[in-house]
Amino acid sequence: MFRFVVFVIVLLLGDVKSVSRVVPLLSGWHYDDILRDSIDPVASIIVMWSSTWCKEAFERFGLTPEAEDLPSRAHVFIGHYDEAAARKQVWWEEENFLDDRFNISLAPAVVYIPPGGNWENYQLWDGGVQHWKDWVRDRLALEVLVQNEATEALSFLWPRIDNVTEALLVPGASRKVFLQPGQRVVMTRKTKENNEEFFSAPLQALPSKSCAHGEVQQIIFDDQILSETIEQRHLRFQEENKYMKEQDQHLNARDQDTTFTHAAMIRQPRTVPGFDTTAYGLIELPQEVRDHMWKYYKEHEAYRMIEAYSSIATGINQHIVNTTLVSFDLDMSQRDYIAMHLIQPYVEQWAKRPLEFTSFYGIREYHRGHELRMHVDRVATHVFSVIVNLDQQGIDSDWTLDVINFDGTRNSVVMRPNTMLFYQSAKLIHGRPKPLNGTLYANAFCHYRPLDWPYEYGAGDILYRREHDRKVPVVDYKVPFMS
Repeated sequence: MFRFVVFVIVLLLGDVKSVSRVVPLLSGWHYDDILRDSIDPVASIIVMWSSTWCKEAFERFGLTPEAEDLPSRAHVFIGHYDEAAARKQVWWEEENFLDDRFNISLAPAVVYIPPGGNWENYQLWDGGVQHWKDWVRDRLALEVLVQNEATEALSFLWPRIDNVTEALLVPGASRKVFLQPGQRVVMTRKTKENNEEFFSAPLQALPSKSCAHGEVQQIIFDDQILSETIEQRHLRFQEENKYMKEQDQHLNARDQDTTFTHAAMIRQPRTVPGFDTTAYGLIELPQEVRDHMWKYYKEHEAYRMIEAYSSIATGINQHIVNTTLVSFDLDMSQRDYIAMHLIQPYVEQWAKRPLEFTSFYGIREYHRGHELRMHVDRVATHVFSVIVNLDQQGIDSDWTLDVINFDGTRNSVVMRPNTMLFYQSAKLIHGRPKPLNGTLYANAFCHYRPLDWPYEYGAGDILYRREHDRKVPVVDYKVPFMS
């Protein structure tokens, strides 16, 4: 079982929970990225509806923002998709709308995607005698073989939707039951004093590719488990519950990060002002910049480190492979000289305006398998940006920078070593979503903004523009359960 390191959960801009447990999916692309956030995605449930012609039916459907009566996030992803809103807000070309992908003709409807994330194996509920939640539970149900390998008879209890069932198992007997992911089996033993002892299964595996619907899990009770003290059982229960809670928090936080990224791609490019220059431009790295950067790289590469990256951040697939960094913090005078005296004049010439340097934190080294998610940069500080490609090693195929132009069309840019790319990074959607097919790809990123730039972030995941003595809200990145 893959265990995540759990960090304190902090949103990108504030302490507001910007999206509910049930994620409002903004696009098909949004859902695909959530699938890619996990090595082994759990099952997915997506409620399909339309705010133009079945909003009242959706409101009566029984899906709440936290879905308390369905398994938690560690066991199943739950989202809903408003096809009318998606078609209204998605402004780029080549979008794979989910209602087309899943052939939705009636709504509200429910789509089930099994563990592993292969959406082509989806199943569809679009009405009928069976309630949609019962239909969902049938598909999530895990077949579990409970075995009594102890030397005395035991009775066990297992939960159903509206009751608890009990059965007696003599030594060596077993029984198959169906459980929802995360549910526990409880064994009962009566002592001579007629006191009952309860304890749950020692194994609570999360549903994954190895325990998908149709496969049988085993839960074994033996004399070793019976010998546990009550204190030992309580400690084990606490550890299991803590781990499950951490898993839920971790995955919910990653859902929020990915949802924030997609909300920004939808809302930010059409709100942030453009400038009278190209969206991006590629040039050869000027010789003086090249000499200084390579000199710094060679002098400090022995101090490279694994890049610090929160476990809830989803911009780079760090849960699969780590980036390394040669930091400019090792010599800030050299950082400032390269950024402000060598690179900045070229950026100002391209941007056609004076700029303020804001960030140049190091040379990031990507490694085989890395992906950089499509995104837009921070409006407050990353307005005009530069990618310097210093080195490429063992490259089997081009690792293109993909961009979505301001008119919604898509392009791919091939960078070679010792080239420099200018781009309007807060407005131009960009990334490297295909896995790196190579050994090493070393980039440095330098960021600037116009002088007296009036944009800043405030509480509640909101971008503001300063106007005289007040702040005007410009972009709200929160995604409400229903809009």
